[in-house]
Amino acid sequence: EMALDNYPANASPFQKNNIYVYYLAQLKDLDDTKKMRQTLDEWKAYIDDCRQDTTIADVQFNNWLYYYHHSCYTYYMHLKDFDKAAMHVDSVVMHLDKTGWSMVTRNEVIGYRTLLAIERKNYAEALKLNDIQLPLAKELDINAYADILAKRATILSKLERWKEAYSYLDHDQIGRAVQQECRD
Repeated sequence: EMALDNYPANASPFQKNNIYVYYLAQLKDLDDTKKMRQTLDEWKAYIDDCRQDTTIADVQFNNWLYYYHHSCYTYYMHLKDFDKAAMHVDSVVMHLDKTGWSMVTRNEVIGYRTLLAIERKNYAEALKLNDIQLPLAKELDINAYADILAKRATILSKLERWKEAYSYLDHDQIGRAVQQECRD
């Protein structure tokens, strides 16, 4: 918060937008939804103000808006407002179409949609989305891979496919143990 409050008016907008991304993640972890909403509003206004700067390329604005809508998705998922969260996923896709996709961003978007399907108790749809993620999962970092496996275990258990769920839960536990060992 201090970084945003003390940010010089003439400093780089690139850095300030990065601060917003990390600050909103911290607010989510702190469960401060009121401050999250206020910060999202401030950030959107800041991005709109930056549009006056003709030296900043459109691709940069789309990148900032991708992160902004990602943060909005997180905010609305936290509030369990799945319709608004889904709208922000669509906005993320729109901005990624303009800035370019990577394996990581594809995984993120599929993950957003998977989590929405899980929260809406549409486990068949969640499994279809997870099926798309799984073949590419090993190409991602260990945290993303463990998350995909954990979601798969959850989905399969909700579908009462217990043996399959257990096999993925095992993988998830192994992945988390490897993560912990890497940190130690």
